[in-house]
Amino acid sequence: MVVISPQHSSLQGWCHLVVVMEGRRRVYFDHQVARPPDGVRGRADNHHQVAAGDLTARAPVNTPVRPLIPPVTTGRTYHLNMTSRSGFPSAADDWLVPSTAARVLAVGQGSASMAARLHAAGHRVTLIEDQLDELVAIRNRYPALELVAASAEGLPFQPCSFEAVVIAQGMHLLAPGLALAEFARVLTSGGCLSLAYITRDDSVPWVRRLAAVLQTYDPELMTSGQVESVDALAANPYFPEVAERSFRMWVPITRQGMLTMVSSAPRLAGLDPSEARPLLDAVGAIYDSSAKPPEPLTLPYAVQCWRAEVDHSEFTSELDLAADGLQILL
Repeated sequence: MVVISPQHSSLQGWCHLVVVMEGRRRVYFDHQVARPPDGVRGRADNHHQVAAGDLTARAPVNTPVRPLIPPVTTGRTYHLNMTSRSGFPSAADDWLVPSTAARVLAVGQGSASMAARLHAAGHRVTLIEDQLDELVAIRNRYPALELVAASAEGLPFQPCSFEAVVIAQGMHLLAPGLALAEFARVLTSGGCLSLAYITRDDSVPWVRRLAAVLQTYDPELMTSGQVESVDALAANPYFPEVAERSFRMWVPITRQGMLTMVSSAPRLAGLDPSEARPLLDAVGAIYDSSAKPPEPLTLPYAVQCWRAEVDHSEFTSELDLAADGLQILL
């Protein structure tokens, strides 16, 4: 592994760019994102360069500036908002990562809030996300997290680097055959892959009415279809035994908060005003008929969790545990 940290007097406090390489994989780690100092342009004009075996890494000095807060339009951003809400049961976090001070790999933007909680609990957490603009959003929301721009299907880490891998609201976004093999590779012997999905509790009548209204516009909204992606874990030889547990979560929400939540859903956010107004009126009517002022409504959720210990005996070759990486300051 080669780590390159460009140091430039005019850029101190702006950008710390790291290039991490394992084999022929490459990933950019954004340690700090802020506005460039006066007189620095937002494009690469020159590079620092270092050769590592048959690999050459080029780290731009003047890294292009990206928007600090991208618009809330993607499904991943919506999941980030949903999993960030107050009331997430701490018992679920403890069950998903039962060890103390563990090295944890969190996968995807949907796992950001869980990563922040695990970091606060004393774990050493690294979060990966393959969309750089979403990494910027996470950096602004959770500045203490270590972030790496990488894909779950090609992790830039040495074997046995983590005691736990966690994924919240994101297994359905991955190619399971590739991703599960990578998770097994970077987990230590006895390490666990843990998955979590927050799903609606439709045992409450007003929640069923809300789901019926929203599914008129988006049939997949407030469904549990994404949870079916967990089936790939049970069928994978690297994770032969899967434990499952469910937790309850109640989230207070105001009338405006519910309207904002509905408006931020990916497909609903793109509705024309003529379509959006009847939808929001119907959602507001459900809230008004169900709430008991001055108390807000509480949204009921089930937090479904799965945990599986890795089995390294299924690998066809022995894992190569490389020596520690070399850090070069330029």
